[in-house]
Amino acid sequence: MLGGAVKNELVKLYKKKRLHVIAGILIFFAVLMMVIDYFDDSSAKGENWKEPLVTQTEELNNYISTLDKHSTEYKEMVKQRDKLEFQLEHNVNPEVEGAAGSAISSVSGMFIKIVLPVLIVIITADIIAGEASNGTLKSILVSPIGRSNILFSKWIAAIIVSIGAMLLSDLLTYLSAIPKNGLGDWNSLIVVGEETLKAIPIWQYMLQGLLLNIIVILTLCSVFILISVLFHTVTTSISLSICLVVFGGILSSLQGKLDLLKYLFILNLDIGAHLTGDFDLQNTSLLLSSSVMIVTMIVSIYLSFAFFTKKDMLV
Repeated sequence: MLGGAVKNELVKLYKKKRLHVIAGILIFFAVLMMVIDYFDDSSAKGENWKEPLVTQTEELNNYISTLDKHSTEYKEMVKQRDKLEFQLEHNVNPEVEGAAGSAISSVSGMFIKIVLPVLIVIITADIIAGEASNGTLKSILVSPIGRSNILFSKWIAAIIVSIGAMLLSDLLTYLSAIPKNGLGDWNSLIVVGEETLKAIPIWQYMLQGLLLNIIVILTLCSVFILISVLFHTVTTSISLSICLVVFGGILSSLQGKLDLLKYLFILNLDIGAHLTGDFDLQNTSLLLSSSVMIVTMIVSIYLSFAFFTKKDMLV
């Protein structure tokens, strides 16, 4: 019965024009990036990649010597220097060639922090509010499947579609880089780690990044569905969800002044950046960011079910 409900929710999502718009937007930007990359001569990589790294290491050492050893900046600069020295010592080119190297960018960055949350808002924010607005939810609630299974099926369907959108974006990022850069080597090494550095193949890095980003998707779907449960109008639900994403971008610039902000889930979306030590927030770690996301997901799911299953809810 639950499987049929999930299938029904997937069909309803598929029939919505917005889902096709999302696919169109991803394809459009992939083609656009392919064209830009093809005509961009500045993206060409030099054969001797070690000389710039040696120069950067020397400059960092000179700068580090002027800093207070107890300052946050000192610690960040030391981490950058150690990473450069590790790359030189283990002969790991930081500029991975080919489309495999371009695929690295899909693990973290602007897509995960801004684009993916907005796509999930489009997919999920009205998943309850939309049916409440048009009156179809009343008939659904009296079905024998039960309210808990109804909400759970919507949550599962939203997660499946959201993961599909992320995988489509990752695939398009890779394919769009092939005409200019070639296939690349998925066994090329990339340096990962925050305190202890090590070199792993790109395919392993991509797999780890995928798993971390699935945690992000689970959390975002849970939060946006909670918003959809709490507010009965589509406009309010989507507006609040978008504001939450924008609010997170604003708060990220203030985290250095207020350390407690690191416990907000919206500032921890880019957890894949922890793999390479490039996470923006200070005084945090992969374990802390993952814990914040998982706790937020659990609380959001609990509240969604608590409100949705009330007898007087949306009837």
